[in-house]
Amino acid sequence: ICTRVAFLSCVTQQMTCCEKAPSTHPSVCFRVKRNGYELLGHAGMSIARMIPAFPALAAIDPSIAERIRIEALYAPLLERQHSAIRAYRKEEAMPLPADLDYRAMPWLSSEATERLEKVRPRTLGAAGRLEGVTAAAVVQLMQHIKKKAHMEDRSC
Repeated sequence: ICTRVAFLSCVTQQMTCCEKAPSTHPSVCFRVKRNGYELLGHAGMSIARMIPAFPALAAIDPSIAERIRIEALYAPLLERQHSAIRAYRKEEAMPLPADLDYRAMPWLSSEATERLEKVRPRTLGAAGRLEGVTAAAVVQLMQHIKKKAHMEDRSC
């Protein structure tokens, strides 16, 4: 298992380092400079289609290739989640308005709404530590408060 994980990591690293200029090759059509890992993350792309541009990929075991393809496909989503987590940690001390109407937020689950209404946390961090309040709900709450503050600033 260790050698398989190490191999996965090695291949992923090599694909990330290897940028290719825009291609006119019929099997790998891309118009902007991307690395192999980014290319593989596009829907419909496969290791087989990338071999003309990245010949070393021909030697990869199919099960490892599939694992790399799946990881590449989800990498942008994971990066967005990590970005949201970083933003949350940065804004953890953000005060929540005392009069915030959680029931008017349809994206909150009924459990989260109930907890937030009952406890009335003072900060975004405190809201995130409540049982029944998901990380996604906290991120949406943070975005809602920022948007509301931005709109209030513009109306002055």
